Amino acid sequence: MSEGKIFPVVGPEGARYSLSHRERGVPTMPARATLPLALALLAALAAPAAAQGGGCDDVAGVARELDRLAAAINREREAEGLRALGLNAKVAEAARNHGCDMVERDYFSHTGRDGSSATTRLEAVGYRPCFTAENLAYGQEEPGQVVRDWMNSPGHRANILHRRARVLGAAAVRPAGRSGPVRWVVVFANPC
Repeated sequence: MSEGKIFPVVGPEGARYSLSHRERGVPTMPARATLPLALALLAALAAPAAAQGGGCDDVAGVARELDRLAAAINREREAEGLRALGLNAKVAEAARNHGCDMVERDYFSHTGRDGSSATTRLEAVGYRPCFTAENLAYGQEEPGQVVRDWMNSPGHRANILHRRARVLGAAAVRPAGRSGPVRWVVVFANPC
C-alpha cells in the first residue's frame, strides 16, 4: 500500500483535472512536516547540477531512479499505442529548478512562489514549449509506485498519455543534508 501523495494536476494551458485535496476533504501536511523531496530529470544530470542556494540535494542514485521513472512512463504510453517520450535536458533543468525552489521555500504547488508556471519555467531555461503539462507527487519510495499512483488519478494519467507530449524532464530532490519523503516532479513538453 502506498503512503505517497498525489496532488491536483495542471495540464495543457493550465487546465486543472481534479480538485485540491482540501476541496476533496483530504488532509494535507505542510512541506516542512514531510521533509519533502523534489524531482530532478536524468538528462539534467548529464551536466553538473548546481545546487540552488545550497538547500537542495538530489536523491541517492538519482540517475538510476529517473531512468526507471521514464521507462515506467513510456511503458504506460506504449501500452496505449502512443510513442515513447524522449528525455530533454532543458525540460529536466526546469523540473529540478522547480523542485529545488519548493524545497528551499517550503511549499508544494504547480505555481512557483514567484507566480511561475511549468510553461514559464521552461521558457526561463531557454525551452520554447507549444505544449506543457506537469505531475507532482511525494512520499513514494520508488519510481514504479509514483507512476502507478499517477495512472490511478485521471488528471495525472491524462498528462502521461497526452498525445501532444514529445519529451519529458524529471527531478527527485530533498532538503540539503536531510532525508525524508521524495518529491517527484515530471514535466511533459513539446517544442514549438
